[in-house]
Amino acid sequence: MKKLGLLAITIIATIVFFVSLTSALQYFKLNENIVFGIPEILIFYFWGGYFLRKHGWSKALGVILFLIAFALNFVFIGSPYNTVSEFKATRVFLLPSLLASIFLILQQGKFLRLLGVLVIILTILGAFWAAIFLKAGLGN
Repeated sequence: MKKLGLLAITIIATIVFFVSLTSALQYFKLNENIVFGIPEILIFYFWGGYFLRKHGWSKALGVILFLIAFALNFVFIGSPYNTVSEFKATRVFLLPSLLASIFLILQQGKFLRLLGVLVIILTILGAFWAAIFLKAGLGN
């Protein structure tokens, strides 16, 4: 019964975190991508990290959640933008990706460490990709 209660409290805390962070980001009138993207990505990273610490199918679920978070992060990092201010505002998506990859590098297991290094490389390439698209779009 204790495990079920702890899981319920963690899920409720996750929902409260999502709603409060979204409200705080909306209060500052930030870009819509940031308002809904950052809390969503952070929740996927949190649950992925939680399940990576377990064994068996839970560890596989953690890897899947991390991959979903990385995919969402790369969509926001590498997307082409129309204005420079929009480009600058979304550079905040680099931080969760880099921190999560450092977390993976510190884990035991060659696969997780390799995935962490790969994510660092892809994050940097995605940032350059978005900058190239921005420069090409503003040049026209």
